[in-house]
Amino acid sequence: MATVLTLGSLKGGVGKTVASTNVAACLAMRGYKTLFIDLDPQATATAHFGIDSAPDEDKRIPTVGEVLYTPENYAQVKLPAAIVKHDRIENLWVIPSNYGALAAAEDNLDGFARVTAVQMKIINHLPQILPDLDFVIIDTRPTLGVLTDNALVAADYAIPICAPYGSAFSGAVSLVDRVEDLHEYAPGMIRVKVAPWILADWPGGKTPGEEAQDLLAYLESAEIDHFASKLISSRESSKVPLNDEVPAVVGKPNVPFSQGVFALVDEMLNRWVGNNFELKKME
Repeated sequence: MATVLTLGSLKGGVGKTVASTNVAACLAMRGYKTLFIDLDPQATATAHFGIDSAPDEDKRIPTVGEVLYTPENYAQVKLPAAIVKHDRIENLWVIPSNYGALAAAEDNLDGFARVTAVQMKIINHLPQILPDLDFVIIDTRPTLGVLTDNALVAADYAIPICAPYGSAFSGAVSLVDRVEDLHEYAPGMIRVKVAPWILADWPGGKTPGEEAQDLLAYLESAEIDHFASKLISSRESSKVPLNDEVPAVVGKPNVPFSQGVFALVDEMLNRWVGNNFELKKME
């Protein structure tokens, strides 16, 4: 069974989608078979991967919303058509999002399925569809609700993204707290580790080093476990992930942000996922 990682924050604009798409691409570049699930109705990650989730009718493909809307007995029939092989990144597949379909699915989920639909309708069927899959990466919407709960319940590991300012702090902490609330629904213990995101050359007058110090001090005072590796972006590099319809780690692997993603993934594989995976170096 693939290892499921959910990246998110309950504060928009902190870089969760940029982080999740780049982590997925990095794992694929390392040689791990990786599936990305876009569970955010904004479908930003879908666009980052160059996938049109609302094409002309004759080119239409099922999206994650249509899979979740389908009754459980038929979801496994719909699911294979919704999995798109990325045409430029080896070892990467994507289940795209579409606002209308995902919003309809969210409204339709009730009972136990309100928090378990992703697990029951997608994750449980993946061994038959992608039998050698190593990782599933889920991107969430930046609010509490049915979709975020589903993404967390399906996860083996949750990675809140935390930037160095007040609302981003609270967004990461709230996601950590929500994981605790959902343990009764999860098939196993959801382990949590925060990914620090440092904003270089943004308004505020602090250096990246000072921002990092403030952020890590906050996380430690709140007794929140975090990665040692830091994602560092600037106003210029924040535009990188849309480069040529591939994430930054593919399009511009040498910029500081991409190097931070590589370090984060290596740390995750070495220290967090532990002995389940051999650390693979890129060619």
